[in-house]
Amino acid sequence: MSLFLLSESTEIELIQGPLNEQDLNLFLSVKSPYTYLFRMKSDEMNDYGIFSNDIVVCRRDLAVEDGDIIIMAVNGKFLLRKFIDGREPYLLSDDKKIELAGKDIELFGVVAGIIRKGNRTVNFKKSFKSK
Repeated sequence: MSLFLLSESTEIELIQGPLNEQDLNLFLSVKSPYTYLFRMKSDEMNDYGIFSNDIVVCRRDLAVEDGDIIIMAVNGKFLLRKFIDGREPYLLSDDKKIELAGKDIELFGVVAGIIRKGNRTVNFKKSFKSK
């Protein structure tokens, strides 16, 4: 396995050999049976860097903190939103606020990572300008 280190310069450094945490399970802190994977099916969290078709790594063993991205069932519907703790906690997505008071809510877990599959249809010859 090789690791490519990219910087602001145009040079790429290729490092060959064993890497720390090259096991994807360790890298994503997957601790079964507490970890679940979900596929995002909306654009509601684009402002937070989570896009449609991303795989969301959710951990049920983490305590929720203010500002965490969480998965919660609200009135029986699963939502992935940013949790804002305060006098009256609420959920946030793309500037849409969801009040939690008076709703049937159940926390499912905290988002611990995102997996985004690359698009193989990209034409790299057109994407990069030649010097």
